[in-house]
Amino acid sequence: MVDLTAIRMILTDKSEIGRAISLYDKFIFWEYSEREILLLGPELVVPRVTRYGTLNDIIRLFAIFHPDIIHDVVNKDRELDITEKTFLNNFYLNGTTL
Repeated sequence: MVDLTAIRMILTDKSEIGRAISLYDKFIFWEYSEREILLLGPELVVPRVTRYGTLNDIIRLFAIFHPDIIHDVVNKDRELDITEKTFLNNFYLNGTTL
């Protein structure tokens, strides 16, 4: 069971968000320079981390971005398949009880 309240620090400052994103493994954002990684938005980060990251990486997404932002990205994204979208939507709805 994952307790999101223990890790929830939802970042609001863009520089804090950029630094948090830069801590992910570089292979997830392989075609971007370190400077570019600091500026990536949730519409690119959420699908990439979901597809290429670990479960811990996905959990960290919910500490970096507000869950509503992740939910919006999931609903609009065309890169994520139905399994990935279902997983993220379930985590959005039931995160603390998974």
